[in-house]
Amino acid sequence: MLTTRHSSTRPKPIGSFFTEQEAEQLAKQGYTLKEDAGRGYRRVVASPKPVDIIEKETVKALVEAGQVVITVGGGGIPVIRGR
Repeated sequence: MLTTRHSSTRPKPIGSFFTEQEAEQLAKQGYTLKEDAGRGYRRVVASPKPVDIIEKETVKALVEAGQVVITVGGGGIPVIRGR
């Protein structure tokens, strides 16, 4: 997946849920946490905006050849073309 060059400020929750007290302790250690869906607090990280799928021609060729293709889902590793 090709992403924007700069990291976004769009926060993406990751990892386990924490209580408010646990979140306060983690925040003191420099982590950024936000309340998530009423289930507790989770760490958040910047989520780069996807702009293209580098392997789209390969996926298209496999589909056209009758193959079952499973893609995306987990987000993948963000990359920048030319690096």
